[in-house]
Amino acid sequence: MMNDFFQIVHSANNRFRFAWEDLSFVGFEDSTCPNCNRTIRTMIYQKEKYKYLLEGGKTFPDWLQFTGGGERVMILSERAIDILQKEKITGFLVKCEADLYIKGKKKQIERATDCPKYYIVDIYGRIDYDYPSMFLKKKRHCTVCNQFSLNRERLYPVYLNKDLWNGNDLCSLITFPGLTYCTERFTQVVKKHKLSGFEFHETRKIEKKTD
Repeated sequence: MMNDFFQIVHSANNRFRFAWEDLSFVGFEDSTCPNCNRTIRTMIYQKEKYKYLLEGGKTFPDWLQFTGGGERVMILSERAIDILQKEKITGFLVKCEADLYIKGKKKQIERATDCPKYYIVDIYGRIDYDYPSMFLKKKRHCTVCNQFSLNRERLYPVYLNKDLWNGNDLCSLITFPGLTYCTERFTQVVKKHKLSGFEFHETRKIEKKTD
């Protein structure tokens, strides 16, 4: 029986290039929530965003990992986007092209010219943990800044609540938007076309009780 959902994680292959730093990211501006007194961190950018400095190996994967500070983004190759669109994968929108840079022989930063085109992708699919199955509860949830705590730190095994799924193949987790999940159909498309840079972690199926 197929699993319904998988977490998407980057391949650990050290031959792959990755985006080491967002050159347009300035830093954080902190303020205090007037309701719960938690710190609210706002990301500050230069006018032109999504300028990435590349590091790593010589092979360009279809999913380019970003390891620096700032917005968690999905960076996909033009090839990957073409395939996902032709296969009618849902849950993502192409936002803009990513500007890629490298360090030259004299350590100066220059635009990368020997790489495929990459694009920033927004994930609009949504799903979330099955809180009862994972024995999770939100604590001290602030209705103003929307920050909260969880009653436990160990978030495994992962169960997802299909009732909170909006039906798309690519989904960000509502509790932690930086985590991306996908359907079995998405994993099959990745394997069929040998898209690189992807690995998948299975989530647990919720066993239905029988009388």
